[in-house]
Amino acid sequence: MAVWHQLVDYRGLEGIGRMLKKYNLIPYFGDYTTLWNRIHKIKLEIIIPEKKEIELASDGTGLKTSNAGEYRQFKYGDPNVKRKKYLGVIITADVKKKELLYLKHIQGEGQSEPKVAEKQIKEDSKKYKIKKFYGDSAYDTNNMFDILQSVGAEAAIKIRKNAAPKNIRGFRRKKGNGI
Repeated sequence: MAVWHQLVDYRGLEGIGRMLKKYNLIPYFGDYTTLWNRIHKIKLEIIIPEKKEIELASDGTGLKTSNAGEYRQFKYGDPNVKRKKYLGVIITADVKKKELLYLKHIQGEGQSEPKVAEKQIKEDSKKYKIKKFYGDSAYDTNNMFDILQSVGAEAAIKIRKNAAPKNIRGFRRKKGNGI
């Protein structure tokens, strides 16, 4: 009756109760005063859900914005190689729900994939509990492992072939991290 009261007044609720009793759908009905007293004594409680657990994966891709002069560059070399324009896209998604969380465009000399992912992990850790992070060898940086450890996430990052061995001082990767 309290839910119906959002749309119907107390006299209307009494009438609904009377009809439900008539058809033997409820054992008894409340009158106007009973309904008013009971509905006003209800203490509403809003339950805030805990942080949702997610598993993140991030990857980037890029392409040249122009192929003009490729033959000349290949044949004679190009002194302006640094001027090439690239467009990069970095995507971060929730693996379990297959939801796209972020799409970041970087152009030319923008932020690297790990830097963008680190920023996104910090933002997401405020809203969600990050269970695991998946990434390719581009994300194999000490800073990335530090951030994942600080938010309590497990790292599933492919370790580069030329990565520092475990006996080097400052090696931050823990056993079990990485793939």
